[in-house]
Amino acid sequence: MSISLRHANEKDILAINAIYNEGGVGTTASYDLEPLTVENQTRWWEGVTGRSWWQ
Repeated sequence: MSISLRHANEKDILAINAIYNEGGVGTTASYDLEPLTVENQTRWWEGVTGRSWWQ
């Protein structure tokens, strides 16, 4: 089995949001108690995409 990794991009925001809301809300993974909206996730995305620590 081969695995392919790539950096996420703007087209992935909906999937990121679904994964985050399923696994992060109400857990110690984030301490968020309510699911994030796609708009909130998009603002988060815009805030982190300019930082070099993840690229």
